[in-house]
Amino acid sequence: MNADACEYPLFDTHAHLNFPPFSENIPATIKKFQAKNIQKVFIPATKASEFVELLFLAHHYEKIFYVGLGLHPYFIPSHLPSDIDYLSLLIQKDKASVQPVIKAIGEIGLDAAIAKIDSDLFKQQCNLFRSQLILAKEFNLPVVIHSRKTHSLILTYLKKTVPGLRGVIHGFSGSYEEAMNFIKLGFMIGVGSVITYSRANKTRRAIAKIPLEWVVLETDSPDMPPSGQQGTVNRSENLVQIFSVLCALRQESRSHIAKVIWGNSQQLTC
Repeated sequence: MNADACEYPLFDTHAHLNFPPFSENIPATIKKFQAKNIQKVFIPATKASEFVELLFLAHHYEKIFYVGLGLHPYFIPSHLPSDIDYLSLLIQKDKASVQPVIKAIGEIGLDAAIAKIDSDLFKQQCNLFRSQLILAKEFNLPVVIHSRKTHSLILTYLKKTVPGLRGVIHGFSGSYEEAMNFIKLGFMIGVGSVITYSRANKTRRAIAKIPLEWVVLETDSPDMPPSGQQGTVNRSENLVQIFSVLCALRQESRSHIAKVIWGNSQQLTC
């Protein structure tokens, strides 16, 4: 390991390593993050065109890559009506296999920021989100949820439309009260680079206070680089910086935090 590697194994629970520049040399990508003691990475899909590639990565790099398949709200214009049926078929086949590799449905969710000037687009997001929540319930899979300016509406879906689901609120940026509302429903809080920015006071206070048993770490590579690296490609290796900031915000020891969040992350791949 590198001298600046984390002393504890870490799990990046959200990174799009099937995107460039990582996809151009997957073995080199793995070597770089493992040198920092990042031992496992969860890769969510955003479009149906990624599904086969992610299944290949999960099978080919067993115990390193774990995957979820889902349809991201950002790509609504490119999703086809048949994509939900395709997603369902792949999950059925995977469930029937000797070694299932699909660990979640995701990345799914709602994004009011990209749909704010188009009510029809947001309605399409809601319909797609609902359909994927129903699939998750049917196949007993957790969900990885993208939520931007939509926490209240997503809570309503999780409480009333498809209650009883579990999963992660990815890239959480919100208050303590909002985090606890999701935790009460059984959802982990995905903590990423936002906590490395001193101006993110609300979210930093929330992450300092919520029960550690509901925290997982993520980078969202190649997007959302941490403070000091704005304008660069975010990488799974940056999880070391995010972990260090988390430890600075919390009262528990580094070793305890590392042990608990590793266990939390493992739950997502059981």
